[in-house]
Amino acid sequence: MMATDTVVAVEDLAQRCPAGCPRAAWALGTGLARAWHGPLATDAGYGLACWAALLYLQLQQGRVALALDDPFHGLELNPFELPPLPPAPDWLHVITDDTATPVTAGGPLVRRSDNTLWWARYHAFDVRLRHRIEQRRQQPMINLCPDTVRSVLYRLFPPDDPAATAAHGQLWATAALVDQAFGLITGGPGTGKTTSLAALLLTYLAALPAAQRPTPATPILLLAPTGKAAQRLREGLRRAVSRLRTTLAGAATEWMELLNGLDPDHPACRVHNQTIHKALRPRRYRRPGEGPFHHDEHNPVTAAYVIVDEVSMVDLALMNRLVAAVPLHVPLCWLGDAEQLESVEAGSVLSDIVQVDHPVSAQRRQQVAQRSGLSADQAREHWPRVDHVHLTYNYRFRLDTQIGALAQAVQQSDADRFMNILQQEPGTDDVEWIPLPETGRRLPARARSAICAGYEELRRLTQQQPRPDADEQLRAFDQFRVLCATRQGGDGVAAWNRRIPQWLWGEAATAPVQAVLITANDNVSGLYNGDTGLIWPSTDDTLLFHTAGGPAHWPAALLPEHEDGWAM
Repeated sequence: MMATDTVVAVEDLAQRCPAGCPRAAWALGTGLARAWHGPLATDAGYGLACWAALLYLQLQQGRVALALDDPFHGLELNPFELPPLPPAPDWLHVITDDTATPVTAGGPLVRRSDNTLWWARYHAFDVRLRHRIEQRRQQPMINLCPDTVRSVLYRLFPPDDPAATAAHGQLWATAALVDQAFGLITGGPGTGKTTSLAALLLTYLAALPAAQRPTPATPILLLAPTGKAAQRLREGLRRAVSRLRTTLAGAATEWMELLNGLDPDHPACRVHNQTIHKALRPRRYRRPGEGPFHHDEHNPVTAAYVIVDEVSMVDLALMNRLVAAVPLHVPLCWLGDAEQLESVEAGSVLSDIVQVDHPVSAQRRQQVAQRSGLSADQAREHWPRVDHVHLTYNYRFRLDTQIGALAQAVQQSDADRFMNILQQEPGTDDVEWIPLPETGRRLPARARSAICAGYEELRRLTQQQPRPDADEQLRAFDQFRVLCATRQGGDGVAAWNRRIPQWLWGEAATAPVQAVLITANDNVSGLYNGDTGLIWPSTDDTLLFHTAGGPAHWPAALLPEHEDGWAM
């Protein structure tokens, strides 16, 4: 203790909570002060309590660090006075090399050379993940038959219009990443990420020696952070494979057989589609020293290729454990949109990784240009980073449409432009602006009629006698959903989940079916966060869910954490 420090009883720290600091966050800060400074605390202890409380508030918003020069960034609270961050070696590690071996013992906080403050645990996750990704980047190129790679690319991307083919990006995603141990494909909705993945996998398998191709024992793992995302990825891959069959009509029989292995609906499929948690196999019970999953760096997963979709939704801790469990010789490919979905827990893995600059060497650029049939100048323009291809051309909607302009305004954080498009430009079949009344909480009749029309097929099926097949009702349910900007309030998820059954079946009637959204991962039932399903209370309370592996039945009495699923 320094002679100039002021000694304050730890119990008094609770009474020194800065104005504007939430009590829960301050309680955590004072708890750390008690743990690291014993029965008495100095000014350094008060500083630890303040900074730990603020770092906890950032963690609640999904951020694992804070910038010391702007510590309140992103927080919806009035800034409170912060004492200087003291160089207290017992609880604060000052890191001069951010890529060094992570701190494994000592205090709870880490100050990095980029002037950011981290929880030591998340700093360790970050360093390990970056180290493992860099290890993959340093791996030698996968040994593929160059002639086969060129032949498949020529059939998938005919050189009729090289400029358009290059601009669309799918050719570069396939040609540039097919022989790399790590690849990243990013792009907004509708830019063809899943189609690019299907083309990449087909090219990779066709050019790979037959003895090294996937088998039932060593499959391709197709992973996503939630059950709903995994189901969407499965459906997207199935559609992409169907399109490739049309493109490759009349091609070699071997290529068509390889496509069968990528088709989730084909008996010869070699793709296992599941959530990340299920692939890593969570432990029901943990002994001292054991991690939360059966698969880790000491017991890796068995796979021929690993793909992770919706990477923006994967938190730092989970991605660190997943990458550790994938052997270096197994290719790993990420798909996602850094501007779309936030991670389920803390840590923005995708947005951090895409900012890392790994320029393409002239030799590598020339090699990929030759196999793709395009020029090195085109490669320089459309492929700036060695393991990252960003897709920009939208196949789902054009930017000159109303929904395209709205998407662009959201990406540019232009709220005024967004509202002008909704309110002043003519409506289309894709987007309709339904303003709420200026006074009162009466909902427009147009909103009610639109929602009832969306669920009309399901309502009709529930009224039929005998009751139609459950799978048919589930398909009708999945055709429509109400999306909300907030969870609580008059227009939040909870309010809409109360309204919708009343609108469909009447306020006095009991709904013949209940929509359910799973909100937690449950390895026992095989139901995971994001899975949606239906319950028929009037029968045996059996649930039917759409999961990553297809429809699944489960007793309602054993349902994991869930909420109503009409709106989300």
